[in-house]
Amino acid sequence: MNEEKIVFIGGGAAGATAALETRKRLRDAEITILESGAYPQYSCCALPFVLGGEIDDYRDIILFDEGFYKEFGKMDLLLNTKALAIDRDSKKVICEGREFEYDKLVITTGSYAFVPPISGLDKISFGKRTFLYKFMPEAKALHDAAAGARRALVIGAGLVGMEVADALNRRGVEVTMIELLPTIMHVMVDDDMARMVTGHFEENGIKMFLGTKVTGISESQDLVSVATDEGEHAADLCILASGVRAETGIARDAGLEVGRG
Repeated sequence: MNEEKIVFIGGGAAGATAALETRKRLRDAEITILESGAYPQYSCCALPFVLGGEIDDYRDIILFDEGFYKEFGKMDLLLNTKALAIDRDSKKVICEGREFEYDKLVITTGSYAFVPPISGLDKISFGKRTFLYKFMPEAKALHDAAAGARRALVIGAGLVGMEVADALNRRGVEVTMIELLPTIMHVMVDDDMARMVTGHFEENGIKMFLGTKVTGISESQDLVSVATDEGEHAADLCILASGVRAETGIARDAGLEVGRG
């Protein structure tokens, strides 16, 4: 009897956890995890704590290395392997130069950092002075850039924006936060808690511009400038923390019905 082939697209928290749980229940299945990134599952939530110095090294937030999946999970974790398409008729996942047959397919592609429609962003290359903050390569790039930075702008006061601002502040960087909504972490905390946290940030030297719309962004050799409806701000670095969107592209392209994720 042939072993059942189960393929997971995505090796982040959902994919890795689901694959390990599947192994507990299906001892003989042939399990393959296709991960587009260069790292096994790690804690995205811990990235700001490395930036702020509470955790020593990015390697410390990787939950299990490749050997763990092979030795203990008896499954193949393939890094730097991006799934390009799903052929539902032949039950194959198409990657660059390779195809993977499956009996069952689990799509755990996670989310990506949302890039807001700000004038000038299309002329900027992320990773020099302007950064997204979702995955480890982006976090490492910001970490390196922050070593020589004096001032930073954080656009977005959700959870990620607040944690990045706090981490940079702990490093001695002068931080300015810009948030479109009138309160921080709008869907997470009530107004009383928002005022308390905002006050704490301001007491620690973080400038807070709430209810402020960003209208443009530009980079020069030395600075990044952000225009708002209340004035202009300049800094060495700018971090976009405008939330995430579900990565549903490959599922949609395969003809599956998807919502917001």
